[in-house]
Amino acid sequence: MVLLLILLFLFTSLSLPTRFTAALDTLSPNQTLADATNGTLVSAGESFELGFFSPLNSENRYVGIWFKQVSLQTPICVANKDDPMTDSSGVLTITPTGNVIITSDQTNPIWSSNTTILSASPVLKLLDTGNLVAVDSNTGNYSWQSFDHLCDTLVPGMKLGWDLSKNQEWYLASWNSLQDPSTGDYTYRVDPQGLPQLVLRQGSTISYRSGPWHGVRFGGGPPLKQNSTVINPIFVCNSSFVYYTFLNNDGNIISRFVVNQTGLIEHLTWNQGSGKWVDIVTLQGGCVAKTELNCSVAAGFRRFSRLKLPDTSYFLVNRTEISRVDCEEACLKNCSCMGFAQTDISGCVVWSGELLDMREYNEGRQDLYVRVAASELRQVVAIKRLAKTSGQGLKEFKNEVIFISKLQHIYRNLVRLLGCCIQGEERMLIYEYMPKISLELHIFS
Repeated sequence: MVLLLILLFLFTSLSLPTRFTAALDTLSPNQTLADATNGTLVSAGESFELGFFSPLNSENRYVGIWFKQVSLQTPICVANKDDPMTDSSGVLTITPTGNVIITSDQTNPIWSSNTTILSASPVLKLLDTGNLVAVDSNTGNYSWQSFDHLCDTLVPGMKLGWDLSKNQEWYLASWNSLQDPSTGDYTYRVDPQGLPQLVLRQGSTISYRSGPWHGVRFGGGPPLKQNSTVINPIFVCNSSFVYYTFLNNDGNIISRFVVNQTGLIEHLTWNQGSGKWVDIVTLQGGCVAKTELNCSVAAGFRRFSRLKLPDTSYFLVNRTEISRVDCEEACLKNCSCMGFAQTDISGCVVWSGELLDMREYNEGRQDLYVRVAASELRQVVAIKRLAKTSGQGLKEFKNEVIFISKLQHIYRNLVRLLGCCIQGEERMLIYEYMPKISLELHIFS
C-alpha cells in the first residue's frame, strides 16, 4: 500500500507542469510562471525581467517586461494591456507547439500570442535586449517575438516602421494613463509614403511630424546626431524595410523613447544617482502657416533656414535638376502653392494648401521658401533714380526696362530688376539689393 502511494505521488508530480519560481531566462512547456509564487524570468545579463506587476495606484495585474537594473519599475511592454487580471491567479505558459498563453486560475484564457508558426521544441526565452522570444531549442528559429508587438516604449534594437515584404508594421501606442496601460489616444509611426517621416497622431489627427527623411537624417526635430554621445540612430529605407532604430553608444547607459499618455515623445535616460529618468528631449505638436494667398494677391517668397520641411501629405516632387529660380517660378504659377524647397534626393519640392508643422532649429541646412504677400516682405531694395537732365524719354525708359528683364531671364546670375516707377518726370529702377556692394567696384577699384 505504501509503495502504491509513493508511485502515485511520483506519477502525479511528473505529469503536472512545474511551477517555475527560479530567476532563470527560459521557460519550457512543462513549466509555468505563476503570479502567486512571484515567478519571474531574468535575462542572462540581468538587463531585463519579466513577471506579473501592478501599475502605480492600480490593483489590476499584468504580465510585463521591465528594466532589471532600474529601481523604479518601468515596463517596456505589457502583454495583456487591454485584458487585465483582478487577482494573483495568473499563470504564464508556453504550449508544446510554441503558443504563449496567459490564463487566470489556470483555466480562463486571458491573452495568447496566437503563434501561427509551429515549433517542434519550443521554449520561451527573455533576451538581454528585452526581447521575449518563442524559440525552437534545436534550430534557434523564432516563431514569435515581443519586439514585433511594441507598446509605448522603444528600446535599443526595437524597430519603428515597416517590413514591406510582410506588410507588417511596428509602431508605438501610448498608455491610457499612468494607472492604465491599455491602448491610449496616441500612436507614433513611420509614414512610408512619399519621403519617409515619423508621425505622431492623436486618433487620426496628426499632432507632430519629424520632417521627411532626406538621405542623411530627418528634416526636422533636433537632429538625430545631436544625441550622438548617448545613442547611435539608424534609419533603414529600401524595397523591403522602412524603419528607425537606435543603439546605445555606452553599454552602461539605459535609455528609451516613450510616447506618454499626454502625447509627448520623450527620450529618457536613467540617472542612477538621482534614481530618476532624465528627459533629454521632449517633442510636441508643430506649427502651421496662417497666411492665406490666392492669385489675385501679389506674392513673393521669404526664405527660412535650418527648418523642418512641412508635412509632405500635400506636395509635389519634380525630381529633375532645376534651379531655385525655376522652382520658384513653378510655385508662383500654381495658385495653391504655398512654398517650395530643394533637397538632395528629391529636386524641387512644392507644397500646396496649408504648410503644416514647421519648426526652426539651430542646426541643419535645409531652406524653405514660403510664399507670403508682397506687402509682408518689407524687402530691402536698391533704387536707381535717373536724373531729370538725362534726356531719356518715356519710350527709351520702357525699352530699357524690357531689355533688362529679357537679359536677366537669360543670365540668371545678374542682379534682378524687381520693378520700376514712373511719376511725372521721375524715373526709377528698383533692383535686388546686394549687401556686399557691386561686383564692379571689386573688379575696377
